[in-house]
Amino acid sequence: MPFKASLMILGLPLLLALSAGCDRGFGPVGKSVLSTEIDGRKIRGTFARPASVHAQKTDAVFKFNNHQVLVTSEAVLLDEVEVAKIPAEAKQLELNGQGGKLTVTADGKSIGEKPF
Repeated sequence: MPFKASLMILGLPLLLALSAGCDRGFGPVGKSVLSTEIDGRKIRGTFARPASVHAQKTDAVFKFNNHQVLVTSEAVLLDEVEVAKIPAEAKQLELNGQGGKLTVTADGKSIGEKPF
């Protein structure tokens, strides 16, 4: 069998196998789990796409898939729209940006949800 033919026979299945896991047309595939702390409050964000977080003393900004989540001491905003008010006594926040929506929980209790 000529070299080119065998390369095509062996290479095509390999190429198909490698591309099967790709997210066609929607950028890189990945899951990000980020955490930070502001004013003694732990904040954890889980996003279905690569994400980043930038925290200062009084707020944190999570960025993912062309969206921005701002966490202040009082509220969580998605793209400048309030998603949830944060209870003053909350010690831990969870942000979940998967499945086309942002879900916010404080100390294990759901406090808000918004599609993106």
